[in-house]
Amino acid sequence: MTTNELDGRRLRELITYIPATGEFFKLDWTPARQCIKANGKRYITLDGKRYVASKIAWLWMRDILPPFQIAHRNGNDNDDRWLNLRPMKDNLIFKSVHYEGEGQWSARLCILGKLHHLGYFYTPKEARAAYRKAMKNHWDYLPRDYLASLVHAPRFG
Repeated sequence: MTTNELDGRRLRELITYIPATGEFFKLDWTPARQCIKANGKRYITLDGKRYVASKIAWLWMRDILPPFQIAHRNGNDNDDRWLNLRPMKDNLIFKSVHYEGEGQWSARLCILGKLHHLGYFYTPKEARAAYRKAMKNHWDYLPRDYLASLVHAPRFG
């Protein structure tokens, strides 16, 4: 580890984290230096370097600075309560496949605005196979204008 990397030991020398509320404090219980950027994420500056607050919470709880993005279950990027955080590995693997924690993956399919949960799986490939099977089964039942909107829809990320 280089001297520039933050680890759990150094983090605990600088701040404390309250998992139930998602708040960060200096050791004298004054709020930690934080800012909210235009992307909606909360950042904390430690040892002169800026970190995403959810990653600092992960480091505090799991003693590892995650190499992956952190998702907020309720969609609020400022809500860093521990129960609201989960790894966002799904964006790096397959569309509509989500990491649920504890080695479980889920697959979901959204058709005409309705979300269909396809189940839990042991691997992302199993979840992806379930998604593809469900998509194939529903493809013929989708309205043609809906299919056209999928083809011409702008893609983000």
